[in-house]
Amino acid sequence: MRKIPSIIAVVLSIISLASTCDDNESHVSQVEPKNVAGRWVLYERGYSPGSGYITEQIPANPAQEITLEQTKRFTSNIQGLSDYKFYEILDDTNLQVKVLALFKAKPEGFVEINNLEHSYNLEVKDGNLRLAYRFCIEGCHMAFKPAKSTN
Repeated sequence: MRKIPSIIAVVLSIISLASTCDDNESHVSQVEPKNVAGRWVLYERGYSPGSGYITEQIPANPAQEITLEQTKRFTSNIQGLSDYKFYEILDDTNLQVKVLALFKAKPEGFVEINNLEHSYNLEVKDGNLRLAYRFCIEGCHMAFKPAKSTN
């Protein structure tokens, strides 16, 4: 009977240690619509021309933005994205990543992740949003920071 309290103490200690192991790592948020809702300003773009990886800083003016509303409405003034009006956040269970899928019309019913017109791997890290082009072998990406409120 005395072993049960000591076993419980050991289990609680392990749980406590496990929860503090990632204190030095960057904080990666669970990606849900509420975590990405808001206005985001593009500040960085990365790509590979075939050799090496180039990261370019994006000028603040004019601001290039995307807006993700909690209602799953999408707006953007970024060339190539302004035609998209809706979004969904999906799970790619094969790659174990979240996916931001963009749509020109509101999707009805089940959305097939392998048949998307326009999508990105999605990550929220240290308060910034990173969209990586799916299936881009070189790791092409766009990085966004939260837009400052004008209120």
